[in-house]
Amino acid sequence: MHCDKCHAENRDDANFCYRCGQSVVHLRAADKEEAEIDTASLSPIAAAEESATSKQATRRVMSGRYELREMLGHGGMGVVYRACDHQLGMDVAIKFLPVQFAANFMAVECFKREARAAMRLSHPNIVRFYNFEEMAEGKYLLMEFIGGESLALIASRKPERRFAESEVIRYAGEVCDALKYAHAENVVHRDIKPSNILVTPDGRVKLADFGIALIKETATDEAENEIAGTPTYMSPEQILGKPVDGKSDIYSLGVTMYEMLAGQPPFRGKDARDRHIHEMPGPIQGVTDWMNAIVLKCLRKEPEARWQDAAELKDVLTGKKDIGIPIRSKYEPEWARAEAERRMRAPTSAVPQAPNGEVKPPEQARFGLERTPRPFTQSDVRERVEKIKRFAGFAEHASEREQARMAFGTLAGIVGGIAIVLGDRYGPWRLSHAMLLHLSWIIYAALIGLAIGAAQRKPAKLLLSFIFGIMGGLVAWLLPGWIRAATGEARLGSAQVGFFCSAVIGSFLGMSDGVYERSLTYFVRCLLWGGLGGVIGIAVFWGIKYAFSAFWLPPLNWVVAGGALGFFINMSLGLAKKPWMKR
Repeated sequence: MHCDKCHAENRDDANFCYRCGQSVVHLRAADKEEAEIDTASLSPIAAAEESATSKQATRRVMSGRYELREMLGHGGMGVVYRACDHQLGMDVAIKFLPVQFAANFMAVECFKREARAAMRLSHPNIVRFYNFEEMAEGKYLLMEFIGGESLALIASRKPERRFAESEVIRYAGEVCDALKYAHAENVVHRDIKPSNILVTPDGRVKLADFGIALIKETATDEAENEIAGTPTYMSPEQILGKPVDGKSDIYSLGVTMYEMLAGQPPFRGKDARDRHIHEMPGPIQGVTDWMNAIVLKCLRKEPEARWQDAAELKDVLTGKKDIGIPIRSKYEPEWARAEAERRMRAPTSAVPQAPNGEVKPPEQARFGLERTPRPFTQSDVRERVEKIKRFAGFAEHASEREQARMAFGTLAGIVGGIAIVLGDRYGPWRLSHAMLLHLSWIIYAALIGLAIGAAQRKPAKLLLSFIFGIMGGLVAWLLPGWIRAATGEARLGSAQVGFFCSAVIGSFLGMSDGVYERSLTYFVRCLLWGGLGGVIGIAVFWGIKYAFSAFWLPPLNWVVAGGALGFFINMSLGLAKKPWMKR
């Protein structure tokens, strides 16, 4: 349903708009009343709009072949009806494009895209599409009728909207089968969420709504980079408008699994987009470490750090692939789970009377005795969280380990210092001390920028940090001249030049982080912290030089200064990131 204030699309069971916070309870009530209206009095193309055109389309569809029975649901881009196909004698579902969108090019293209994406897929876990009709009176999709209900509706009847782990394994495993097939056909769904996962009466899962799916082999740059989806379930790269692949669907499925286990999605509300990009949710209470590790690895920010495809995730869920944590929740067949639930519901408090008047002991269900666990202490909780993070892969990539970033930066600064010493001593050129100092800023900044990108293992970040490092080095080269011109001083001291130039280098390297994350707040934070790190680095260098002045050698100036700059700039940027990323 759409908010009547900001027109944002929200979940059907939402109480408040995720974007503006406006209450949407009255809209849910209105939708319920609308669904109860007799479908014979409604136009199948626009339920709220009656026109000669739409009535003609209704008569044509109904009299030609299909008899509309009931409205199954409606959203911002379509109205779905249950209909009877009199020629084939079976029920089908018909999705109409609302008449108000008939002249909207983007809406029509989205409707056609759903048809192109879904009609090329034929899989037991994907809703089948039969045909697409485009007439002067309207446009509609003909698809398989699923007599079941969505996971969102099933969750609404469960206590606290939470599923058992065995149910999550079963449902998510079948969704993985559907995604494995779709991704093999170069189709990315881009809108995995509970309301788009249907469960048939016989328990089979069906993946529906390919309205914003992306066909990779025919996608244009605009289509790959467009921002489409439900914000609560979108992957970070999808929110940022970056190219997406099957790993984006893995992230959305991870959000869906998290919601099924916790009763609510990890992030929702007006800041859901920002939190999906920058914040990592914590482990779910009451869920095994094994399942927590699986779900949280789906929710990694870097696509390469998640499960690499749906097949791998299915193998992990079914226990075919070991992740290092014992499986405590395995898949149970339907009959076994039904039998267990029946025994749990069996009354055990009543004391039956025997025919001869003797009292018989109650029949207890045969369950194994479990010792009452002791309460968790703070150290237990901390140890469990660290264990889950470790097995979820939080330490696999250097981009998550700030100590690796500092080590790379320190090494880059030392290498830069050694290169300056060797170039000055053995190079074919002879440079003055001032010129060597100017070049050193460019060398330090460029190498430290490369180290930042190398530590994070992201080519785009490596190139961006390198460019900003060179820019910072050039500005540091020109800065002393600008200061002398502005202040009228004939000469600046070495310490003054060092503090000013190191602050500039740190600020530019920090700006590269902010530009990469596309956040103004983070940009300003990294600019300030990077500059502070540069000042601290050069101050530490002067302190070390003063402490060991008795046996200090001139070549050590370049090596120690580079190492100190690399270490403290990266440490400061890590401190800038920590509170913002909320890890």
